[in-house]
Amino acid sequence: MADMGAEVIKVEHPEGGDYARVAIEASQDESAETSAFFQTVNRSKQSVTLDLGDSDQRAHLIDMIRDADGLVESFRPGVAARLGIGYSELSAINPGLVYVSITGYGQSSPLSSKAGHDLNYIAYAGVLDLLRDQAGEPVLPGIQIADVFGGSLHGVVAMLTGLLSKQLTGRGRYLDVSMTDCCKPLNIGPLTMSQGPASMLDGGFACYQIYQTSDDRHLTLGAGEAKFWHNFCAALERHDLKPLQFVADRQPWLKAELTALFKSHTLDHWCTRLAETDCCFAPVLSVAEAMQETLPEKSLVGLSTGLKIGLPVKIKGHTPDFDAPSPALGEHNSRYFGLGDNQHQSDQGLPNRAVHSGDAT
Repeated sequence: MADMGAEVIKVEHPEGGDYARVAIEASQDESAETSAFFQTVNRSKQSVTLDLGDSDQRAHLIDMIRDADGLVESFRPGVAARLGIGYSELSAINPGLVYVSITGYGQSSPLSSKAGHDLNYIAYAGVLDLLRDQAGEPVLPGIQIADVFGGSLHGVVAMLTGLLSKQLTGRGRYLDVSMTDCCKPLNIGPLTMSQGPASMLDGGFACYQIYQTSDDRHLTLGAGEAKFWHNFCAALERHDLKPLQFVADRQPWLKAELTALFKSHTLDHWCTRLAETDCCFAPVLSVAEAMQETLPEKSLVGLSTGLKIGLPVKIKGHTPDFDAPSPALGEHNSRYFGLGDNQHQSDQGLPNRAVHSGDAT
């Protein structure tokens, strides 16, 4: 939301702040005070420090809320209310407040009080069951599905939904985001598509598959529609394969045929040969390759001092500052509290329409 132009104020504990500042380390972090991960996901934000367990410091947050459009918090269910900063308390101060709670299991789930991480959430959501190796064993996905797709993306959707509702009604809303529940829509394919002996999404058909090349790289073929499959067969001059696309009992033979074919040449060879063929073909790129891939518009990346994930949504007339720094801990205390870093004694007024981010415990 900061990339989209929102004023985002991150509320952190005075002692260390967000653990991601130092807890997630990479090789490029060695000379920096904060992790590359933290710098990437917190650029353009502002940081203030408050110990919300202290009633005097908690009063500063309550003062900030008076002019805020929204608040995002990720405490375990019940903690914010116990601190006196739950939706009931804060909406009484600011009826237009959009209050978004992001938790692993939601506010009312039987699991709501349980600790968890991304792996646990996708396990409960049924997503991990779909991610299996060739031996049929569940595998670690290597990415944070629930954190990014379930929490971050749906947290933004929730906030924007609340802000739109506020425009229409003049009142704020409370929105409960469960990272587990938000991952469940990923199951729509298995729930609604054929789960017979051969299924498209789990590799049952040769036309929708991952293949290895002679240089031990991989490519993807997603020719799920007849027109793409026919284009693919024509490009390979294998017209005999066209009728076999969805013939279930011929899939083992067809997969073996394409496996041998793709294994006969390098990935570069296939990229060149199929470059002009409309058949839903793509190479499997490494993360580094994907970030540096030359596309018509580089909407996802800016590589200057390091990796910077950009804003996937291009907004006409608005250019996010991908080089904007992440904030130092408590860097903006003086702006919002009229004091130096990590000092909290008086409030000197706040700007309007700030979006605040509550820290997790």
